[in-house]
Amino acid sequence: MKPKFHGGSTSGLFATRMPKGRTMKASLALSRLVSIESAGTATVVRFQTQSLVGDEAGEAVCQKLLELVDQGRIRLLLDVKPLEYLDSAVVAGLIVLRKRIIAAGGRLAMLNMSPLLREKIFNVLRLTPLFPEYASEDDAILRMEEGDTETGSTVNR
Repeated sequence: MKPKFHGGSTSGLFATRMPKGRTMKASLALSRLVSIESAGTATVVRFQTQSLVGDEAGEAVCQKLLELVDQGRIRLLLDVKPLEYLDSAVVAGLIVLRKRIIAAGGRLAMLNMSPLLREKIFNVLRLTPLFPEYASEDDAILRMEEGDTETGSTVNR
């Protein structure tokens, strides 16, 4: 299934036609892809997969991230440690996520980006300035709470 992009509600970013009974399966798959926890006023999303593509898995993760924003969780820290590859649909979903978070007055930051992901995806697409990256979770959360994630990262590139 190809993602169908819409600008409006969370359910509109990736519109999927899931047959009956697929919701539970998608939920179980999502729990294997990411874990979500609160850390102060921030929400930490820990990725648990090596690659994320725009099929059902990529769509489910992007959908969940947008749902978090819709729930008012507008300070997101994405711990992408195991990720080495994102396809263009997921990258587009992250850009939409960033726009929604910024529009809501929130902050979005990255943590533990692999050199491969940074070089092959974020640097090539010139997205590095849009997604600040921090060396430690504590530093990222502190800066997010201070509102200082727009200006850059503390990770040597």
